[in-house]
Amino acid sequence: MSPLKKPRLVVFDMDGTLLDTTATIVDCWKQALDRCGLRVPTDHELRSRVGQAIVTALPSLLPESGEEDLERFMEVYREVYIAAVTATPPPLFPGIRGLLDTLKAQGIPTGIATSKSRAGLDRTLAADHLEEWFPPILRASADDGPSKPHPKMLLDLLERSWHEAEDAIMVGDTTFDLRMAQAAGVRGVAVTCGAHDREILEDAGPVAILAATAQLPTLWE
Repeated sequence: MSPLKKPRLVVFDMDGTLLDTTATIVDCWKQALDRCGLRVPTDHELRSRVGQAIVTALPSLLPESGEEDLERFMEVYREVYIAAVTATPPPLFPGIRGLLDTLKAQGIPTGIATSKSRAGLDRTLAADHLEEWFPPILRASADDGPSKPHPKMLLDLLERSWHEAEDAIMVGDTTFDLRMAQAAGVRGVAVTCGAHDREILEDAGPVAILAATAQLPTLWE
């Protein structure tokens, strides 16, 4: 693989990219769907929608669901997920803190573009003591626009931080991350440690695929 041009900004997805949360998310979806009396899809179907905002993912998984089902599910899922991560906080993937330190030492700012709500994003960063690497201006959430793969949240992040799309890299574990990056004109780097399999990620056209997020600097070193 040819080395990539060193980025001036690296934007990360959160779940499945920095945090090992995929299994927790799938389990919480199943619990919440069951409590709401809704059909529970297979684990594979649920994993395929990890990375999208709930408001988009639920109708895609359950076309028979209605607006009241969505409102109820979002309420129950939030309760179930907060209880789960409070009882057993999801770990960061190995090497993430070292990666963030390396990027900082190289003068590369880091951002987040996640399908979590803004409250959920801020709560997660605080719980994992990651705020110093992700200043508010470089945080984009599901509250900031349409769900991934729509590029708005990423484009807005670039605009308010004064970065050009061609100078940035988006790192994520799902095709939604990669297609968002592609639509925004940003290079997408896939990691296989999260929700989507390598074969599916390859179809989304990343510039590189890594087994672990912490390997990122090897792409330009």
